[in-house]
Amino acid sequence: MMRQKVDTDRRELKKADTRRALMEAASELFRSHGYQNTTVGQIVDLAEVSERTFFRYFESKEDLLLPELVDFLDRIAVQFESSPPGQKPLQALMESVRVVILEQRANGQSLLLQVPALSEAVPATRVTKIFLNWEAGIISLMKTKVRTISPGLVDPDVVAVVVARCGIAAMRTTFEAARSFAREGRLTQNGVVGVLERSFELVSAGCVVES
Repeated sequence: MMRQKVDTDRRELKKADTRRALMEAASELFRSHGYQNTTVGQIVDLAEVSERTFFRYFESKEDLLLPELVDFLDRIAVQFESSPPGQKPLQALMESVRVVILEQRANGQSLLLQVPALSEAVPATRVTKIFLNWEAGIISLMKTKVRTISPGLVDPDVVAVVVARCGIAAMRTTFEAARSFAREGRLTQNGVVGVLERSFELVSAGCVVES
């Protein structure tokens, strides 16, 4: 019985290692070749597995883009949650996004540059669900932050939702800009980051609850 459990544990560990190897290989190739120019064959060669093995874990290479998006958004949420207590909520969200983007750039990554491919390759309903879940999490964190820095507010939850929606609007504008830049053949990280910063600047000026 014990031996059977050990064998099962080993199989599960091997599966996890194989899945991780495929995801890491895909991430590396997406960065160096671009999503559209990366094939399943290249991914399995780099991961040192067969195509048959690949399709046991993923239906297509499109499925490998989603974990990167989820990780990107999750890291923003974690950064936002740990932002300085006295920092204005909208500024804290902007800084959280900036920190994650800079971390990605330092590691040779850029989720922002994969947005156009993600939009074209993955069904909109799947991407929308990921964003909606993330937005709900940001709103929840924003409520905690607003209650902490402004304990005297009569309607802290309303304020938090409004401020969070302002930040989310800036994020959505940035992703839409990335898609537009790609269609026009001028997609660069600096260009997309510039839109992000300008979007947050505009919503900060118009979001009166921040003043």
